[in-house]
Amino acid sequence: ACSSDDPEEDQTPRDGAPVLSGDGNGTIFDNNDGATPNAGGGLDSSQACVGREAGTELAPTIVELLVDTSLSMDDRAPGSNRSKWLETRAVVLESIELMPGTTSIGVTFYPDVEVGADACFDEEADVAVAPLGSESSAQRRELRQAFERENPRGSTPTHDAYRYALDELTKVEGIGERFLVLITDGTPTYALGCEGSGTPQDPADPAPLIPEAASALGRGIKTFVIGSPGSEDARESLSQDVELLAGEVP
Repeated sequence: ACSSDDPEEDQTPRDGAPVLSGDGNGTIFDNNDGATPNAGGGLDSSQACVGREAGTELAPTIVELLVDTSLSMDDRAPGSNRSKWLETRAVVLESIELMPGTTSIGVTFYPDVEVGADACFDEEADVAVAPLGSESSAQRRELRQAFERENPRGSTPTHDAYRYALDELTKVEGIGERFLVLITDGTPTYALGCEGSGTPQDPADPAPLIPEAASALGRGIKTFVIGSPGSEDARESLSQDVELLAGEVP
């Protein structure tokens, strides 16, 4: 419930962060043995009402989802008979369904090009940020259809995609807390400017994303990094992002 007269105790995160989860228990992906929690400890969609304080509705939340759909997302998810992409898609769509209509959400999938393409990322938003609206709204329908149309392909130009998504989020008009939610299964394979081979055997250093995120935080945009199934190898770099984006700027 999102009503300001909800008799239950307000469990909204103190910083007003948007929340995503598959099961409401603090993990976004769990293969039943606890081996695959999300980076950062979980964002819970059961707490999707944000901006409540002492019975007063504050400004709505504005969210840009930046979703890794590189070819590795087609691999089978740990502990599942489905791909990492299908597992990720199911959780995100479930979370969106539980969010209030006042929340504005858009999505950019990356790279949206084939492996070895001249441009490592297509630099196009798949669904523009707009209020979710009612359960049967055009925005909710467009988001679901975009996720259902998407198929994994290409390499992982995370920095280029992150910078593009930040720019898109900055352009959104309206008042409200702004969040960029990066969902990825691992380390980038391209550095900024599509530099590198784009292969998993030659990964790019994710460290430059840290100052990029710090700069965004200084402009009022908070970022959450969520590890998709199979992101264990990138846990250290993802955790560094999470620590920074929680406000612990080194």
